[in-house]
Amino acid sequence: MILIVGNLGFAMFVFVGSWTDMVLLNVIATGLISGVAVGAMMSLPVSVLSPRNRAVGMGIFFTLLYIGTSLGPMIAGWLAELTGDISTTYQFAAALLITSVLVLPIYHKLAKGVSTK
Repeated sequence: MILIVGNLGFAMFVFVGSWTDMVLLNVIATGLISGVAVGAMMSLPVSVLSPRNRAVGMGIFFTLLYIGTSLGPMIAGWLAELTGDISTTYQFAAALLITSVLVLPIYHKLAKGVSTK
């Protein structure tokens, strides 16, 4: 539930932030609503990895996380140049956050079949 509220709240503030000039207020609100979900998100791999595979699994998780973190600004720049509007990048980010909430039930269904012992 924390992930759903956090990511949807984050998506809302990112989407609203693409049309408002109140940047500081938007950044503070985004941090307050989405900051709680980050810890829950980082713990997701542990719930599907056995202790024997946990180190390698977390290594893969963080590798993919930081590849995404590296590619994100490049994709955002490409979208801004393609559309000629910087707000498109924020709307794309909001769409990705909403998508993360929509695929969460799939993750939980897959996690039920994995033994973490």
